[in-house]
Amino acid sequence: MTSPLDLSDVPRVSARELSVAVKLLALHGGSLAAAHTMTDDALRNVFAAYWSLVARDAARKTATLVRLQHLIVVCASRRMQALLAEHGGRGVAEAVNAAATSRLNVTYGLNPAKLARALHTALNVTATEKLAA
Repeated sequence: MTSPLDLSDVPRVSARELSVAVKLLALHGGSLAAAHTMTDDALRNVFAAYWSLVARDAARKTATLVRLQHLIVVCASRRMQALLAEHGGRGVAEAVNAAATSRLNVTYGLNPAKLARALHTALNVTATEKLAA
């Protein structure tokens, strides 16, 4: 039995692949929280650098870059801005983990509320684990 293929969904990628793209974003002068203010040329340079650096198939690289674009859009929201400012690098890492595996619709993008909730939950679980140790 085969499952129907939903062409509106972007395949999931590994957090490591998306993390490389976010690090390239930082190398080109943009943090994840401020990337929505970057020019189109600067973002194009990030995408070109990722494309030439990563040795994956074209479909995998495309899925990663589409996820990066939508993560940038979601991180422009006030809720995500506050979470990223409060938690710094750990918040960025958890946002990348959530964005790599969350459902991504090509038309509507990542769900900002679900991504913020996943980030908030992951950060609270991490803080609770530290208190218990």
